[in-house]
Amino acid sequence: MFSELPKLLDRDFVVGFFLPAAAIGAGLWTVFYAFGFTTRLPELETLTSTAIGIFVVWLFSVVLLGLNYQILRFLEGYPKWHPLKSRERFQRYRFNRNIIPILELQQQIYDAADGKIAKVDTPTNFEYTLSEHIANYPDRAEYVLPTKFGNIFRSLEVYSRVVYGLDAIPAWPRLFAVLPEKMQKQLAEANSLLSFFVNISVAGAVTSVVYLALVIRARQVPMVWIPVVAVAISAASYRAALVQALRYGEQVKSAFDLYRGDLAKQLGLSLPNAADREWEMWHDVGNMMIFRSKWSARRLDQFRAPSERGHVDG
Repeated sequence: MFSELPKLLDRDFVVGFFLPAAAIGAGLWTVFYAFGFTTRLPELETLTSTAIGIFVVWLFSVVLLGLNYQILRFLEGYPKWHPLKSRERFQRYRFNRNIIPILELQQQIYDAADGKIAKVDTPTNFEYTLSEHIANYPDRAEYVLPTKFGNIFRSLEVYSRVVYGLDAIPAWPRLFAVLPEKMQKQLAEANSLLSFFVNISVAGAVTSVVYLALVIRARQVPMVWIPVVAVAISAASYRAALVQALRYGEQVKSAFDLYRGDLAKQLGLSLPNAADREWEMWHDVGNMMIFRSKWSARRLDQFRAPSERGHVDG
């Protein structure tokens, strides 16, 4: 536990959580000032008030860090009570209508390249359209979520499964453990920027909600520009978070592309030369991880590295 404390003072923590916490504090102070609450605070020396302010902001930032998973889940649209949950049906309808035909055409192109069917004509800008859909949606309708943020994350989650047969969710903490320090740092920086924009969006939303609650309580509307600015900042930050989620996703995909061989080695496996065999291996690895499948673990014997196989047989 105490080994994690230095991370609460590093650059990524400051960018991803401390600065947004300061924004929340500034927003709430502005709201309380508008309603006259700050006049009731006791007078303190400048140094004392500064120290208290920094401590409160740091405390808010730790709370943000603790709530980070729940905030991301909400933005992705997971909770059953999510206000946009009803939009999931529309998103899946849109996926089936607009994206499935593109994915089917992609498969036809591959089949034609393999000589299974006759050559097919591709529409103008097909590659651009395909890349846009793949970056913003998963591969199946049942994985579609009600929010754009959620579908971008689903897209990066399914990448390693579609290409290599490796389920990203159980594999990611294991893969991250074998990444070189430089790659871990790049991922941490990308994630801290994503957290920054997400939490700034939260700061705008919190400021707006508190302002509205006080308006209802006090029955007055002072400094009406406060919620306008807060909502604008929240919306702009959310859009920036979408862009950063795509960039972070590229980093995650790169980690699977470049270092899955290191993960296989640490698991005592030899990466097959044939793509179909590799897909089969990672599929069994995923089943072993998710379902603690002893049967899948035994199937992996055919992929054991020579030294590992010799150790087991001995």
